[in-house]
Amino acid sequence: MANDRSVDVTVNDRGPFVSGRIIDLSWEAANRIGIIGPGTGLVKITVLGVPGGKKISPATYVVQVASFSAYDQATRYAQSLARYPDPVVGRGNVGSRRVYRVFIGHFRNPEQARKFARRVKSELGHAFVVEADSR
Repeated sequence: MANDRSVDVTVNDRGPFVSGRIIDLSWEAANRIGIIGPGTGLVKITVLGVPGGKKISPATYVVQVASFSAYDQATRYAQSLARYPDPVVGRGNVGSRRVYRVFIGHFRNPEQARKFARRVKSELGHAFVVEADSR
């Protein structure tokens, strides 16, 4: 975001596993957008497509708070989030692995979603905004 550079990447794993980060880039992608030296940077993520050709509508935003490889773990965690609006488990694939992502909230305005995510992150430790056409 600091230099208006961009790069298209394919997301192929569930990392990163560092608090405060939502994506790890390959060396090549990081080099193309000029963040090799600093090692980290603020980026804007735009979903261009998903496997299977599903359409993405940027009109709806949710906050992802967790990802699990086991459905029962994801549902238990979602149930523990009853104090938050609309906890739900979404199913997806990362490569050949099945993953279960836990989302909360449902927003039309991306800034409202980001504000909610900041509050949730301070409470839960992990949260980021995801564009979605439905949960």
